[in-house]
Amino acid sequence: MAEAATTLRTHDNPETRRETSDVSARLVGVLFAGLFSFVVISIVILGLIFRSSLSGPDKGPTSLPPEPRLQTDPNADLAHFNAEAAARLAGYGYVDRANGIVHIPIDEAMKQIAAQGIPDWPRAAR
Repeated sequence: MAEAATTLRTHDNPETRRETSDVSARLVGVLFAGLFSFVVISIVILGLIFRSSLSGPDKGPTSLPPEPRLQTDPNADLAHFNAEAAARLAGYGYVDRANGIVHIPIDEAMKQIAAQGIPDWPRAAR
């Protein structure tokens, strides 16, 4: 069997053709150099056309956007809101100074209601 494989040559089959030379190393080098220069030239041209994109994004807006703005620190905002609410509930102050309406701490209001009652509240039937 090995003899049959070694004796089979192209002269036994004249219609069979094969490549007799290799690719030129010079041709491969020229194609590689051409592709490399095309990429470099394309990058340079795009850099010249889109010069502003090379410097990076803008530093930011020069003025504040209109209300409502997004919260930058929601936890601090909530803590500030809760502190203001607690101070208002525990303190004295005017609601309407012109009409003499004030607010008092909740504990004080509950003591006054327990002692005096609500004047306009209907009495329970006995």
